[in-house]
Amino acid sequence: MCLDIAIYNANIYTMNPRCPWAQAVGINGDRVAIVGDTASIKRACSSSTAKIDANKQVMLPGFIDAHTHFRSMGVSLDNYLDLRSATSKQDLLQRLKLSVQKKKPTGWVIGAGWDESKWSSGDCTFMTAEEIDVVVSKLPVALERIDGHLYCVNGQALDMLSLDESVRGFEIEEGKPTGRLFEDATTRVRKAIRADQQQSITAIKSATRYAHRHGVTSIHQMVVEEEEFRDDLKSYQNLWSDNRLGIRARLYFTPNVLDELIAIGLSSGFGDSKLRVGGLKLFTDGSIGAKTAWVAEGYRDNPENKGMALWDCEELRTLMKKSHDSGIQLAVHAIGTQALEQVITCLEAIPPTARETRLRHRIEHDEMLTRHQVERINQLRAITSMQPNFTGKWGLPGEMYEQRFGRERIETMNPLRWIVDGGITLAFGSDCMPFGPLYGVHWAVNAPFESQRLSVAEALRAYTMGGAFAGNAEQEVGSIEPGKLADLILLDENPFLDPASIKDMKVQLTIFNGQVVYRANER
Repeated sequence: MCLDIAIYNANIYTMNPRCPWAQAVGINGDRVAIVGDTASIKRACSSSTAKIDANKQVMLPGFIDAHTHFRSMGVSLDNYLDLRSATSKQDLLQRLKLSVQKKKPTGWVIGAGWDESKWSSGDCTFMTAEEIDVVVSKLPVALERIDGHLYCVNGQALDMLSLDESVRGFEIEEGKPTGRLFEDATTRVRKAIRADQQQSITAIKSATRYAHRHGVTSIHQMVVEEEEFRDDLKSYQNLWSDNRLGIRARLYFTPNVLDELIAIGLSSGFGDSKLRVGGLKLFTDGSIGAKTAWVAEGYRDNPENKGMALWDCEELRTLMKKSHDSGIQLAVHAIGTQALEQVITCLEAIPPTARETRLRHRIEHDEMLTRHQVERINQLRAITSMQPNFTGKWGLPGEMYEQRFGRERIETMNPLRWIVDGGITLAFGSDCMPFGPLYGVHWAVNAPFESQRLSVAEALRAYTMGGAFAGNAEQEVGSIEPGKLADLILLDENPFLDPASIKDMKVQLTIFNGQVVYRANER
């Protein structure tokens, strides 16, 4: 055997229970050829083998981000005003003003990533059209909250969007639009600012480079806006057909295309190892940040607000069964306890014998699960697709979760420990808030409350084999084994030895499909 790449002198955590640790790996083409000790791998090398001394660094399978908005992240990286570090409403508006003065745009002005729960002082309410108009009034402005469930827009944008009271989430107070757009109303903004195909292709390439820096080699892309799947499929297929797609992508779609996919017989899993059809993405409620997650107890500052229920129960049950019967996996967004109750009940309506299929239905986010709901999900054999980064962003004492629901309630939010102990398959994703598995793994391991904490091995598994299983690809990716696709990463530090510092660790090397695509020392 002659290897193309040999990596030796490593601490390889393989995710293979039969051989959990190894020292070296050999790659031929796009596949792992050998996993073993350094001496055996060196014996299989020739003069043409590219040799990499790992210097005892930890090697892992490439991370699988099981819940992203990947193309949208690329568009944001390329084009949007980054508002993630804004420290107050005043700071945000000043950044907007200076950006417009500097760049002199002629069309839509888009800002993204702001999070009022992180503002250090002053007014922490959502922006209004009047407030935005003070700094920019002659161009349409849309400012997207970090979770994507709220846009704050100015008067010019409201005029262009032509919204009316029939649009759910179009906020009106005292007979006047506030400029705050939630849930359904946000889709009008996305349609107005949608990137064209060339911009989308460029955005996917930008997002891919960013993913490689973070050790991500596979993504499950979730859609929000109705036309997004059609546009994304064209863009990803363009890259795939030219052999330029540098990420394994599983694409999820919205209900508006379900009938046409069924009509042509397209079901989950269609495609190859790089590009596949995922399944049907449904929203049943909004977000905690936008105060639209569907909850039983109401929000701390407004107990009358229970959030938004986005589906009638019977309509949701019918749609989910239709998808299931057509061989299409379900990926259902449910955050609040009431939304989770609705989704679990609808899944329970699918006949038990039919659940034991390759579809592996998923519930996305699961932030406010109860113990009883965990037990029911286990009985359903459904997958929980969760974002441990949310705990670090908003779940620490004093942060947004506590602001929304109080201290006692936050101690059992994102209950990862319950999930794993309950025997449920757990897949981790980032939702791009922020993108980066090591940040998520850190907070799964170092979460503040016992119900949320996992071991390092359990957290890493959720970001590798968990995502592979959720995408029905565990025979191809998710572990380092002979015959599997060669998606591998090296870390600069050992998360098993220093779990308190995982979020500060860096990816040193990323190999995708048997090719080195990122080295930390190459810029």
